[in-house]
Amino acid sequence: MSMSTTDLYCCIDDFAKIYADWENHHLIPTGRQRNRQGKLNLSESLFIMVLFHLSPFKTFKDFWIYGVGQKYRNCFGDLPSYGRFVACKPRLFMPLCMLLQSLGGQETGIYIVDSTKLAVCHTQRISRNRVFKGVAAHGRSSMGWFYGFKLHLVMNNLGEIMAVKITPGNVDDRAPLAEMARGLQGMQNLIRNAGHTLLYLPPYSPDLNPIEQKWAQTKAIRKQLMCSINELFKIESFYLT
Repeated sequence: MSMSTTDLYCCIDDFAKIYADWENHHLIPTGRQRNRQGKLNLSESLFIMVLFHLSPFKTFKDFWIYGVGQKYRNCFGDLPSYGRFVACKPRLFMPLCMLLQSLGGQETGIYIVDSTKLAVCHTQRISRNRVFKGVAAHGRSSMGWFYGFKLHLVMNNLGEIMAVKITPGNVDDRAPLAEMARGLQGMQNLIRNAGHTLLYLPPYSPDLNPIEQKWAQTKAIRKQLMCSINELFKIESFYLT
């Protein structure tokens, strides 16, 4: 870790105070009021979630038992049970997303774009999955087919996250790039200065994407002429079709 646990908690605690104030002024109240305070406040809950992803533990249960319960036990007071904390984890989704967006890196003008799969279940259990039914989708990565989502990231040359977006698994890796890079200073200028033209693609669909239509035409011509890709690109008539 590049910072101490104390510095990390202070950073998260400052964000939690701002988020609590924003929540009170922007979210519609449910009409129910909790009179009993929880054993962990928002800052401590977010701190546990962030600390888990910075730790070497592979599963959250092991981190709760050996990390929170032993290694970092002096950082907390009275702890809830493991089952109770897991049941409250969905409440942390919104503040975690806002925390991630608020910790954007420095705009250096040099950015790296990549994506990875977020599989929600094994491919053999796709038909039985009900949690993300209608939201997740089939996709293909360099590791094969999967069912779930894609995590798209834009990072600078310092390793700091600049933009993040989660899409269904069947979305093209290039589709959300325009939206993610639109506010990054220098990225669009670098592309234009290199002599390229920015063409924002629509959400992935083989019927709407002209690139997919062109490649389908290329495969048909290659099959008809029985030639390699390099030989095909040397044919002048190929560019005129």
